[in-house]
Amino acid sequence: MKINSPERQEFVKQLLTKYPNLGSLTLGRIAHKRRPEFFLSAENAYQSVRYFRGNHGKKLRKTGDKSLHRPNQPSGIAWSFPVSHAPDFSAFALDAARTLILSDIHIPFHDRAAVLAAVGEGKRRRLDAILLNGDVCDFFSLSRFDKNPSESSVKSELRLTRQFLGWLRQEFPKARIIYKLGNHDEWFDKYLARKAPELIGVDGVDLAHLLTAEINGLPEVPGIEWVLDQRKIVAGKLNIWHGHEIGKGSIAPPVNPARGLFMRTLDCGLMGHLHKASAHEETTSNGKLVSTWSTGCLCGLWPRYARVNKWGHGAAFLEQHSGGQFTLSPIRILRGRVL
Repeated sequence: MKINSPERQEFVKQLLTKYPNLGSLTLGRIAHKRRPEFFLSAENAYQSVRYFRGNHGKKLRKTGDKSLHRPNQPSGIAWSFPVSHAPDFSAFALDAARTLILSDIHIPFHDRAAVLAAVGEGKRRRLDAILLNGDVCDFFSLSRFDKNPSESSVKSELRLTRQFLGWLRQEFPKARIIYKLGNHDEWFDKYLARKAPELIGVDGVDLAHLLTAEINGLPEVPGIEWVLDQRKIVAGKLNIWHGHEIGKGSIAPPVNPARGLFMRTLDCGLMGHLHKASAHEETTSNGKLVSTWSTGCLCGLWPRYARVNKWGHGAAFLEQHSGGQFTLSPIRILRGRVL
């Protein structure tokens, strides 16, 4: 084979394409070792690499495949800054003027009278949006806790939660409906991760599809917006959390949930999760007023695992004003009636 054959040229070009950051001398040694029939010596291969890189003077830099050219530089690998795998935790912006916030419904263990009272209050105040702030579905059957299979099943929980979303859309055809996943809602994906990780990412095997898409003869529930991955919701100067994102042990111990939220975030905020209604307010040294709230729940108040508790029914109504200002009105519910 001729030493300047097209085969040799193609071989050198392939090396340059595969190893663009390797030094020319190193590539020359690799080329000679792999195809000694093409090169008299490693030096000969080195000069061939330099030729195709356009390092044999200005005249040769103007010819050949310029995509392989690179300026003269020190030998060795050119290090680049590593790509980040950190997830995006940007907030979900809620810009509706009047929003009804419902938390901890826990279908199928919801309290029908409490839910209807809260929704009725939102309708009376002419809401623009409904924020389902976590734990809409209980997913009792997928939890790791001891359970009686006769009490619930995945099929019935999905069916009833879908029925609730359909009813809500029917009642408020023009309102935004935003579904933020709470810790109970997340049990669906966690169960898949434990029991059937191969199904994660398969079309149709996700909570949003099962609860809203046209399936098994049931019509689509349109226009549901999803807040996943424990993302914070921002409504002007108010931060909204379900509560489990804050971290275990950081909310429950101090006085009440609202003060726990203040101690953890030091910013205006609202959360659910602990099924207790509370409020806290402090003024900083520079005169900034920081207020935090926790909403009550809309589920049954005496589950088997917590017969004695301090839970209470409740929701919240948020009005946003210009400049990020807001008015937050807790909705207290007792025996199915708004106080």
